[in-house]
Amino acid sequence: MNVNYELYKIFFVVANSKTITEAAKKLFISQPAVTQSINNLEKQLNTTLFIRNTKGTKLTKAGKELYEQIKPAIEQILAAEQNISLKQNIKQNKLTIGINDAFLQQYVIKALKKLTLTNQNIVVCIREQKANLLLSEMSDEKIDLIITTLNNEYIDNRVFETTRLTKLHFCIIENAYSKTFLNHKDLNNSKIICNDIEIINNLEIDNKNIIVVDNYYQIYELVAQNVGLGIIPVEFINTYLNNKVDIIKNDVATTDIYLIVNKAFMNRYANKLKKLIIENINIDKERQFEQN
Repeated sequence: MNVNYELYKIFFVVANSKTITEAAKKLFISQPAVTQSINNLEKQLNTTLFIRNTKGTKLTKAGKELYEQIKPAIEQILAAEQNISLKQNIKQNKLTIGINDAFLQQYVIKALKKLTLTNQNIVVCIREQKANLLLSEMSDEKIDLIITTLNNEYIDNRVFETTRLTKLHFCIIENAYSKTFLNHKDLNNSKIICNDIEIINNLEIDNKNIIVVDNYYQIYELVAQNVGLGIIPVEFINTYLNNKVDIIKNDVATTDIYLIVNKAFMNRYANKLKKLIIENINIDKERQFEQN
């Protein structure tokens, strides 16, 4: 016998309700639809499951036996349905942002503040890790929006939509009290600290004494401790108010900052945040132009 699960579910809800009307409200279907479903189940099982009267419904002996036997399974299924529904609701209201350096948060914060003011149910998660891992997790729908300095040639534009936001301008820094004078010899003989080996390659520095770290904060602190010279965005240095380091050479390299979203699975909040970020970037560029 192949009885539709939905019929058992309706039977279960009716058994836990005082009346057909009450069960219909819980099931979000009409009262006649509930009655018809119970009639169909009784017909398929060839037995009477409920005694109906003006006061409501009451289980027959056969109905009680059926109820006790299906109760564990129905309760488990209903719990699973509720859990899935809850997770879907959380997913719809969740926005996961990926960055490959904590410094890049500054390009998100203003826009994120505007977004959360108008969308108070949103749950925001910001994750920092390597750019290639961020892209992999975006493919798996685990990350909705990425801000990264990853070179555009590594991004599959058939899947991801990329927007160039702005540039970072790299400089070389030293400990403020070391008083090192920059020349070719110093670069080749000092420890060089960076978070992207490609920058070293582009500078054509013949130096094997390189320390590669995860983010700009680590570069800054290592240079402040006089471990070596650092290659770091001047935009990052400008966010610090102390004088632990000195810039000894500007504009040694540049890199683009990209905003990336998955075109195939666009999160509604990611789309809103993208527009706000681009809007803020354009406003900042206009201000810089007016100041110059």
